[in-house]
Amino acid sequence: MNAERGDAPSSPVGGRIGVGYLLSVTAATLAFLLHTAWHDIVSDPMSRAPIFDWIWRHAPLWVFLSVIFSVYAFFTTAWPFAATLMLARRYGITSLLYYLVCGAVAGFLLSLIVVVPPWVHDLEHDNTFLEEWIRAGRAFAAYGACGGLAFWCKAGRFIAESRAARRPSAT
Repeated sequence: MNAERGDAPSSPVGGRIGVGYLLSVTAATLAFLLHTAWHDIVSDPMSRAPIFDWIWRHAPLWVFLSVIFSVYAFFTTAWPFAATLMLARRYGITSLLYYLVCGAVAGFLLSLIVVVPPWVHDLEHDNTFLEEWIRAGRAFAAYGACGGLAFWCKAGRFIAESRAARRPSAT
């Protein structure tokens, strides 16, 4: 047993954090996929093809974009995730609202990576930079909130247990 050897007690949350991070990236990717698919369906309402044929025709593009988004989300959200986790562990935050807001803010700010490159939009003929950032930022904030919800479900609501397990006992 850990207590007999003098080791710190193992935290039930420790293993959940990595899985929670992967689930949060997966949830954000699924939100992106659903948003992209919905946008395609709405933008092509006059399609006469049966819905399943239409879906199979567009599925390769959706899968390709989802893989790219998943890799993007996995690597770019590591720092905001670490900051969110550090604050949650330090103060024992288990609030769903905290994780939703942190995910949304991270998504909104990280949407700059998509908007800043000049090949994304033509400022002379398209929206201004600020308009484009707000447009993309709203969608990325929603993806981030989905990721925050997924993390909270898997690990965030147990952060207080982790904090209590790390405290040295008085006996």
